[in-house]
Amino acid sequence: MAVRFPSLVGPVHLSVANAQLFSCESNSTLASREARAFHLDGKQAFTFADRGYLRDCGIRSDERVYWLIYNAAIGGIPTKRSVVLNSLGEVVARAEFPESRSLRFSVAGKTYTLSVPRAEMPGQLVRRVGHALSLSDATFFVATCNFLRPRT
Repeated sequence: MAVRFPSLVGPVHLSVANAQLFSCESNSTLASREARAFHLDGKQAFTFADRGYLRDCGIRSDERVYWLIYNAAIGGIPTKRSVVLNSLGEVVARAEFPESRSLRFSVAGKTYTLSVPRAEMPGQLVRRVGHALSLSDATFFVATCNFLRPRT
């Protein structure tokens, strides 16, 4: 049986346990505004509207819950917004904090822990895992920007 899904931005995670495809729909592209989950027959299971700039996402190892970590500036303070969803798209855990912390929550009698990295100001150059760019990476970035700048 062939199944067709709509165009997805990703990252995309397969949950065999929930029989779903979860697409975080990174909002680094303007077309993306919400995470989306689909049943394996291609029908949409749920959507979840973005809560800031998506920094990371995934599914837990048992594939039962999905998580999203957003970056936002609240009152000028960089803050991480963490959201955990079940297979119905319901929020089962949520937290906001500026420093690195672990979010503990329970779903159907099982306790989970989600490690959330320290928040950074939106627009700051950082790697996906939250570490500052090394000098060589920053130099490459600046050199690339200078190369692409129109000559006057």
